[in-house]
Amino acid sequence: MRKLILSAYFLTASIFLFAQKLDEVEDRVKKGKYVEAKEKIDAVLADTKNQKSANAWYYKGKIYNELSKDSLKTDLDYRMEAFNAFKKYQELDPKNIMLTLEQNGSYFQLYEGYYNHGIKAFNQKKYDVAFSDFKNALMVKDYVYDKKYEVNGFKFAASKDYQDKPPCLWSNILPYLQNPFYDHSSPPGWDKYLYNHPLLI
Repeated sequence: MRKLILSAYFLTASIFLFAQKLDEVEDRVKKGKYVEAKEKIDAVLADTKNQKSANAWYYKGKIYNELSKDSLKTDLDYRMEAFNAFKKYQELDPKNIMLTLEQNGSYFQLYEGYYNHGIKAFNQKKYDVAFSDFKNALMVKDYVYDKKYEVNGFKFAASKDYQDKPPCLWSNILPYLQNPFYDHSSPPGWDKYLYNHPLLI
């Protein structure tokens, strides 16, 4: 009986401690202290017991998405970390409550982030980086389209709707990136695809 009481006590204490840690994460997010929030959510998810918490993954996605907007943070692909965290959240919470409350807007932000970063890299003639960004933007776009998400009435068009238009930018970059004699300083007309058909990606 005593062991049962002690087990219940430690279980209750563990749940309370975890909830307190998530409250601390949420507090840092509300205050815009994303670096501190990252440290705390990383510590939470480092414990395998906490990896079953849907909300923990949601907050990781939220935090990493915000950190991806900091151009000085280049140690990892924060957008991809956020994308995978949001998908993990949805796996653990099929009702998708947290993302539904924001109209799944975080996914659209990730797409926009990849797209805009790709434009910047393209203008700086960093075509390998641009290709990676546009490819990831397309991946996020396809995921959002398949889920039929929309935000404030906006939604992505199906890929098939683009069949009668010029090929998208990133697909034109690929052959040149694979060419061992590729000259990064002279893109063969890719700018017309980027500026005339921005939604193709």
